[in-house]
Amino acid sequence: MKSKLSLLVSGALLLCSYSVSAADTVRIAMVKTPEYSGLMAHLSQQFTQQTGIEVELHSSGSPHQRGVQGQADLVLSHYGKSGMEKFVMDGLGHWPTMVFANQAAIIGPKNDPVGIRGLSAPEAYKKLAASDAKFVANQLPGPKFIDAYLHAETGVAEPLSKRSDNKAAKKRAAKVAEQQQAYFIWGAIPFLRYADQTDSKLDILVADGALLHRVMATSVVRADKVNGVNEALAKQFEAFLIRPDTQAQIAAYRSMGSDRQLWWPYGRHN
Repeated sequence: MKSKLSLLVSGALLLCSYSVSAADTVRIAMVKTPEYSGLMAHLSQQFTQQTGIEVELHSSGSPHQRGVQGQADLVLSHYGKSGMEKFVMDGLGHWPTMVFANQAAIIGPKNDPVGIRGLSAPEAYKKLAASDAKFVANQLPGPKFIDAYLHAETGVAEPLSKRSDNKAAKKRAAKVAEQQQAYFIWGAIPFLRYADQTDSKLDILVADGALLHRVMATSVVRADKVNGVNEALAKQFEAFLIRPDTQAQIAAYRSMGSDRQLWWPYGRHN
């Protein structure tokens, strides 16, 4: 009898311990870039030091799915990421809050034969259009939009993407640009990761202006629609992200071995 009682007490203590631990942890599901750049680990450490609340980070290409399944309290993705609109409009997440942006860039050969390094994106686009430089059309939605926008703004005869018969995206597009010593558009952080892994002969040449910012937003998972969600902790972490001092940390953060600013503050209390 004494042995059974001891086991029951031990089991109860174990359950209590798990409950306290779960109650003191906020779970964040996010796209990959904030994770492998180190930004979210850096911010989470600050949050834990200030509040005592642990942060559990999980990154994937479909972070909203974890919210649907009750495996996240807060979802973080690009504002226009496939899944964000459906997640919110289905009533599973609260209205998105913009928190920060990462950086797209025009990338090309390190020797930059066209001479666009340091120019604004429209100036660089016009100069590339006036040259016979090769251009690889990265098939991601973001680079495709930037190409279409710059074509419309600059009024050049045709978009640079018309020069490309490439149908690749991400690393595959980078490899084609590497082989052809061509110019292309991609996120600065994924490119720097690629360059570190491959000893690339390409470089970031243009990364100036809000057009090249890729805005990210958070959505708090609704506890009244998804079981097991700690909405209060999610809101506390979201509020931490848009505090002025946190936003200043985001602007100052450097990663991927680069001195370039790769993250931009977009949190506002309007």
